[in-house]
Formats: sequence, structure tokens, C-alpha cells
Amino acid sequence: MHNVYDWVEKGISFWQFGKKKLLKIGAELRQIQIKLKILNIINSFADKFFIKLLI
Repeated sequence: MHNVYDWVEKGISFWQFGKKKLLKIGAELRQIQIKLKILNIINSFADKFFIKLLI
């Protein structure tokens, strides 16, 4: 019986560790997404600006 509890505890701690890892990865992905959006906005402004300069 003790063995089962051991496995359950190990499973729970592993799951919590995995959850923290996933949350961290998720946060990093969100930051990358935000940076990409900002870059896209800058690019579109830059394109419009350079087109105005060329015309």
C-alpha cells in the first residue's frame, strides 16, 4: 500500500513540475507572439513611410 502512495506522490510532483514548465513555455510563446505583432506593425508603418518617400 505504501508503494502506491509513493507512486501517487511522484506522479503529482512530476505533474506539477510539468505544469510549471508548460506555463513557462506558454508565457515565452506569448512574449514572442507580442514581439512578432510589434514587428509586423513596425514593418507595415515602415513600408508605408518608404512608399511615401519614394513617391
